[in-house]
Amino acid sequence: MPQLYEALRNSRAIVTGARQEIPTSGLLYATPPIELTRWPAPPQPFLQLRRASDEVNLLLAEQCRITQGPWWVFRQKPGAPAGEVKGKFVRPGASYFILGDQALSPPRLDWCVKVDIALEGMSAYVMSVPATLSEADSTALVEAGISVVSDVRVRPVGVVAGRWDGDGVAEWLSGEPVLIAIHAEHSPKKLGLRINGDPYFLDWPEGESELFLSLGELPAGTHEIVVSVDSNGENSKTEGSLLAIIRDPDVHNETGLAGEGIRLRSFPAQPSLPELWDGRALLEIDGPSDAGAELALTLRDSSGAQLAIHHQNLRVPVTSSDWQSIVARLREQPQIARHYDAADTAELAVSKAGVGFATLRCERGFQGLRWVVSTRHRDNGYIARLIDRTDGDPVEVVFYPVERPLDGQPQPADQEFSGPPRGGLLVASNEQDQAAQIIPPDANQLIGTGNATPSIPTTQKSLVECTRLMKGHQLWKSAQLPAHPFGVRERRRVLDAITGALVGLLTPGKWASFEGQIATQAAADVDLDRAQALVGESPAHRVAAEAIANHLWEWDTRALLIEGFSEAAGALISSSGMPNKLKGARFLLQLASSPSELLEWETAERNVYLRAVMTDPVLVRAARFAVLGTVEEVAGGVG
Repeated sequence: MPQLYEALRNSRAIVTGARQEIPTSGLLYATPPIELTRWPAPPQPFLQLRRASDEVNLLLAEQCRITQGPWWVFRQKPGAPAGEVKGKFVRPGASYFILGDQALSPPRLDWCVKVDIALEGMSAYVMSVPATLSEADSTALVEAGISVVSDVRVRPVGVVAGRWDGDGVAEWLSGEPVLIAIHAEHSPKKLGLRINGDPYFLDWPEGESELFLSLGELPAGTHEIVVSVDSNGENSKTEGSLLAIIRDPDVHNETGLAGEGIRLRSFPAQPSLPELWDGRALLEIDGPSDAGAELALTLRDSSGAQLAIHHQNLRVPVTSSDWQSIVARLREQPQIARHYDAADTAELAVSKAGVGFATLRCERGFQGLRWVVSTRHRDNGYIARLIDRTDGDPVEVVFYPVERPLDGQPQPADQEFSGPPRGGLLVASNEQDQAAQIIPPDANQLIGTGNATPSIPTTQKSLVECTRLMKGHQLWKSAQLPAHPFGVRERRRVLDAITGALVGLLTPGKWASFEGQIATQAAADVDLDRAQALVGESPAHRVAAEAIANHLWEWDTRALLIEGFSEAAGALISSSGMPNKLKGARFLLQLASSPSELLEWETAERNVYLRAVMTDPVLVRAARFAVLGTVEEVAGGVG
């Protein structure tokens, strides 16, 4: 539906119950979470677009709806936001939040505890469901409208569902038969089945633990399927449910997978142009094994006119790791680099004669604040000009030089910025938007002046100081890269310096001095024998360091690095008081390689692990040794 895409691209979005709006084209790209101040009523449209046609908003109102109450159930998952369980059921041994009108009485359960929530007229409760539920517990939940999945499970079978979240929601295309399997731990006599509220009763096959049902071809829309069982088929207390979503088939246009022989996947699904350029977007390309194909990258301006095109050969399949190398080489192509800052869209096409082709279109998207970097013709330096498309709020501009990357220098917002010889980071912000841009160094002047190690002064070891360094790392890491490849190198040097400063802060003494020595060295020149010796002097420390050294060569993926490090340093992690050995390993490796990733952790949990590190610095030394001894593609942020 082209008009829907255009409306999403050119309109702000209104979320019912939220104070702030989603910026223009924000729904096409990764958008920060929206905070609700009141809970939307299910009959209300959850999402609408300003200046969009009635047809578009009616479609959004139909497709983007909040589920019915009276309770909304959210399952807690470690390291991730709680996700809604649309089937409104709980599993023994799991943790949940439930949300409902403040006039509602919660289930009368000892393990259902009220918590504060900033939502007008709503109450929230956390439920830590015991591994074994009594009949009274199950009854209390069912009376509140919440199912218990203990004995009964419902899942899709047969024709592969288009989507199955493993927790109660499945999608099929219109015209496909809906086949489900119902599993019961104890063979019942009767099965109760409700489809959109219409009741059906079936005999359960004697001695069988699983029943297969065909529901035929359901019409497009959302269908609630609830099954219930007990020993005599009446007053059923044990339920399972499945939310079946039937969608009309999509018709691919030229931007989709036009060739069945070549398939292109991107993460995120619709990356922006900056995400593609910076390497934050990952691509995978499938095709005939070990076959040659052609990659074409075309840059276009806002009117669609071609600015530059580059062709190169590649071999499929292409993994996400392969793509990181490919995009680094693309950034170095002169005709691409020259026109990147003026480009509004990039088109990627992968083709193989007689096999097929696939394309991906990446747009810069609407940006309220945006820097445009260009070359100074007078002396070959760089200038940056701010484009402000916001609603007139005052804009603050701060420049962070490479030499002191965390010391901001205020700049006038209404004038062009002239970059210094070593470059830096330029940040413009107001209440609505922020634009962070790496300013490349002047390569000609850099040859004469030489490299300078970024200086990162630190204060006393504390949670506040650690968080300050993490946020500084995040500011530089998330900034948009310029077309010039020297900007990539300078940012890498700054990120390494901030990481080294944080590690040095947490490991005073010999290791901190070692960090200062390796700050100017290439990764291949770091003395790993010296690093191993500095991990620690006690027998336990030496055992851990030797175990790490003996397995560095095996850790060629991030998953293997985390798992292997958790085993090699497991005794140290456990003795430090970290509550989870594997999660502790991931925390330590993130801290030692890309500390801004730790800002994605819940603050309270992050501080628990940070306190353990501040008490026992050998943990950081061991993790840093593992990172220094592993290739950049693996250790450059473990995710």
